Amino acid sequence: MLTSSGVFMNFLKTVIGSGVFALPYAILKAGVIPSLILLFIIWILSVVTTVQLCEAAAMLTSTLQIFSPYTSRQLSPIITPPRVYASPEKHRRGTPMLSPEETPLAASPLPSSEYFTILGISPSHPRFGLQGSGLKPPRAELRHLASTSHVAGEDDVVSYMQLSMATFGERAGFSVAWIGLMPAQFVIGASFLIFAIHNVAAITGYPPGVITVLSTLIASLMCIPRTMDYLAYTSTLGNIAFFVSVTCIVWSSAEHGLHMSNLVWWGSWSGFFEAFGVLCLSFSAHPEALSIMNEADAKAKKQMPWLIAAVLSVALVVFTAFSFVVLSAFGDKTQPIVFDNLPAQSWSIKLVRLLISLMLQATFPIVMFPIFHILETSQIDAYNITSRLMTRVSITLSVGAFAWFFVNYFEPIAAIVGGFIAITAYILPPLFYLELKATPSTSLERNAAIFSVTFGLLGCIVSIVSGIQTIMATYR
Repeated sequence: MLTSSGVFMNFLKTVIGSGVFALPYAILKAGVIPSLILLFIIWILSVVTTVQLCEAAAMLTSTLQIFSPYTSRQLSPIITPPRVYASPEKHRRGTPMLSPEETPLAASPLPSSEYFTILGISPSHPRFGLQGSGLKPPRAELRHLASTSHVAGEDDVVSYMQLSMATFGERAGFSVAWIGLMPAQFVIGASFLIFAIHNVAAITGYPPGVITVLSTLIASLMCIPRTMDYLAYTSTLGNIAFFVSVTCIVWSSAEHGLHMSNLVWWGSWSGFFEAFGVLCLSFSAHPEALSIMNEADAKAKKQMPWLIAAVLSVALVVFTAFSFVVLSAFGDKTQPIVFDNLPAQSWSIKLVRLLISLMLQATFPIVMFPIFHILETSQIDAYNITSRLMTRVSITLSVGAFAWFFVNYFEPIAAIVGGFIAITAYILPPLFYLELKATPSTSLERNAAIFSVTFGLLGCIVSIVSGIQTIMATYR
């Protein structure tokens, strides 16, 4: 399990990914003043919605623990029947839960109305449908449970799929999770590989295709372990690599000379839309935060709001300072990937590129785990090694193929990624939170949610369209 320091380091490593190195160019195209406004709005929304997402997960965990008190180590998805006691009488006497061998999970009998009577739960609620049972927990019970002092335990696992189904119902929630989360994480993973491939190819001189194959094979091996506990050991090294790299870039930029006259204060609308996507890519790590929370111990889960605010505040300072230094040095000659502005033959720059590539390679499994978790809790048996291996390797190979095809389009891909991220970052978390919270929402919360959803929806559309137009323009 991850401690508070482990959560901080893992989340920091996830937030400070490849997006930061595309920020200076995005700010150049959008203009400094519009970018600062957008930067502040996205930072505030990222902090609020990430905390809302984790709190919604904790509240749903509270509900599932009472509504399905028969689950073992990993909470079952809402669509999966829980393990149950042999009878209501045994439940009253506290008879131990049937073992998986005695009552297989997939064949477990669904609880009858007697169980809900014992638990004090009415089976008439219109949401949270268990497949084939017709029994659903009431909203009143949900809000009562969410208002208790329950803290998610170390074995609790909640996914975007569960949150979506709890919020929108079984079928709609299933579709929302697939449409909202899967494309976003897929393209984020591809952007990480594209950035790493671009850097390693520049260092070694090998063709991007060769580097893509090697990078994808390494990523496939790193995604095989069932949990990501082992990645805690790479977080500190990854963060050190990032800050060493940023320091080297800032130093090289300063040697080039910093001039305020190089700053472009106002840019274009298309640049503003692409900047939205790049900033979303830089700041938003909501599914990863949920995955990290699932791996955290109980103490770390209590501290998640503070850890999230701390990490995103560090990111705000680093991103802003880094972008202004680079823009002050290179002005309108700033490249889509800032490394291309630096001396190509410098050994220190080559080392920096290698360190960043290794950091992104180590971060790749964290980005992919939300996809794996959705599939393994709804489609395949996560404990079946063969099924898990084939699923994860096939997904990783697909991401590698996508990265190879778009290896020369990092900046527009970053904008498209940001558009997809807006769905999982600024649209879904407020809806999850308001639907699952214990007390009725206030007017401030409702208005904030309306702003977040509207902002995310508009940004999603214009950022994706802008990125696609940029790619298509190269074929004309």
